[in-house]
Amino acid sequence: SGLTRLMRREGGGGVDESANMTLTMYLPDRSDVSVRVHDSNTVDEVIRRAIAVWVQRDGEGAVPLRGTEGYELRLHEGDGEPDEDFPALDKGRMLKHFGDVAEYCLCPIEGMEQPRPTQEPETKDSMQFIMESPFKKELVTVKMPKHNTMRKRLTESTTPKQLLAMIARTHRLRIYSCEYVFIMTPEDQARLQWSSDVLPEDVPILSLGVQEVTLRRKLYADNPPRMGSVRTVQTNEARDEDHRPDPGSLGFMFSDVSAGMLTEYAVIKTNKHGRRQQRIMGIDGRCIYNSKRGGAAGNVYRAERLISTVLHIAYDDKDPRGFRVVFQEDVDTSTVYYQAESARECVEIVAKISYVRNFLSRK
Repeated sequence: SGLTRLMRREGGGGVDESANMTLTMYLPDRSDVSVRVHDSNTVDEVIRRAIAVWVQRDGEGAVPLRGTEGYELRLHEGDGEPDEDFPALDKGRMLKHFGDVAEYCLCPIEGMEQPRPTQEPETKDSMQFIMESPFKKELVTVKMPKHNTMRKRLTESTTPKQLLAMIARTHRLRIYSCEYVFIMTPEDQARLQWSSDVLPEDVPILSLGVQEVTLRRKLYADNPPRMGSVRTVQTNEARDEDHRPDPGSLGFMFSDVSAGMLTEYAVIKTNKHGRRQQRIMGIDGRCIYNSKRGGAAGNVYRAERLISTVLHIAYDDKDPRGFRVVFQEDVDTSTVYYQAESARECVEIVAKISYVRNFLSRK
């Protein structure tokens, strides 16, 4: 079969003499295998190697997909689960570009799941295992402070208390169940006919039929939610394109979680030839992404850059919407000029990149 040929080509899952690092690879069933690779291997090569080791350990019948193109590599969040907040790793990039990471998850690409080889289950338990495939995990939307959103893959037993611990561990945050709660949507509260919108910390989330929750600091009688003019200030500042607003007046402050969430901005990027290009700039906790607007055809020259390669970021003195970023190249530096759609967004972009850069340096 194709997998047998793959395993032979990859040395039957044995030790690669040229390998210089060992990865812990979590498989779709959350079990793990050790995979020896070289840091110059591409992500695609690592996937091939991981599947070969998997086949050697469990046999071809355990591998539900029939081709390596059906898998992607993601960062490991915890307990064998992938981190859904970050995109799958680019298969063409070398592993060393993703930092000092030793744990990954091998995940089937959505829409490409194929059934296991046809065979009669020997027992009811084996049929139950097939029906309860790890591909059937439920994704729940988690709204974070400052309007950032993440998606978390939960099991049937995951409680709000466990979800909070998962987020704290993944993003290295000091958030505790004594200080924070998850609240449900008004629609879910009405459906459940509950007097409170707070999720009990020890009740499995999926058992309530909830698909969206919001993380909120606990409210007490002597600490009511603050109402004010943040929205008005933001609106007024965004209208004034002649002056760059003070970051402290805009009402946004980043945390390790909110800064790590992917946010996209419409910008105009000036390339090295002086040509102005309409682009979408995406920023998360690792990279600055560059893509064409509106799904325009064709590829961009650099689809992403690691924020750890940012040497300097500064405002344009003459344009309240402009800023420049200095990146470290292999042996040189490059300076890229951008213009945001508003002076407010310019300040937000610079603040977010600066925060993530500082966070990565602390790590």
